Amino acid sequence: MLLVLARLQSFDPGLEEAALDLGASHGQVLRRILLPHLSPAIAASAAIAFFQSIENFNVTLFTKASETTLTVYVFSQVRSGITPKINALAFLLILLTLVLALVYEANRRRKARIEAEREAEARRAEAAALL
Repeated sequence: MLLVLARLQSFDPGLEEAALDLGASHGQVLRRILLPHLSPAIAASAAIAFFQSIENFNVTLFTKASETTLTVYVFSQVRSGITPKINALAFLLILLTLVLALVYEANRRRKARIEAEREAEARRAEAAALL
């Protein structure tokens, strides 16, 4: 997630604005501009998450004592066959991730809009001072 956020910081919002000005929909901007820009960070994040989850799973499996953690529970359920409970859990985890990403993006856009309004106000005040 941090890799994706870092990659978003290098994203030029002017590309998004230009595409929207040229008639692209928000979905097209996401699919053709933002996702290609983020794809290396998403792939790297997925690899890191996969390797960390495997590492943490082994440690948890051998040191869990009598308690059952989420990863051990999912592993035991998957070994006996994937059930609707596992599918529901995976869906909820994906949904939570998407909601957090959308909240972050909405907050980023709100801050950018506020900053643009401040810059526009400063330009108007400067232009008024020159007259």
